[in-house]
Amino acid sequence: MALAQGVDTTPPTIAALAPSPSEIWPGNHKMVPVTIDTLVIDDSDPSPYVHIIGVTSDDPTFMAGEDVEITGDLSLNVRAEKTQKNGRVYVIYVEARDASGNTSLGMTTVRIGHTTGHNAPF
Repeated sequence: MALAQGVDTTPPTIAALAPSPSEIWPGNHKMVPVTIDTLVIDDSDPSPYVHIIGVTSDDPTFMAGEDVEITGDLSLNVRAEKTQKNGRVYVIYVEARDASGNTSLGMTTVRIGHTTGHNAPF
């Protein structure tokens, strides 16, 4: 903890981000709920505020307003969408903020499967 005249200047540490589920199959165009489990550690704040701040995708057809809905601090719905030949990967960005206003950013991914032959996922 870095203290300057009693002021906390050290951001929280995001030790783990785990989406559930982390892989979705089948890619059937339906919205699927995802939750993010976190492990965040801070020297001064026993329970920093952690929340999703944004979502991107590697798929050029991704439309933020239609393919993702943030439903809570650590929950969202993602569309089980894929291109004809590839799956889709969502990148979920998370911020942790302690009581002193120090912030850390982290990211995790959710993968939408594609068929690799004989309808096998991923």
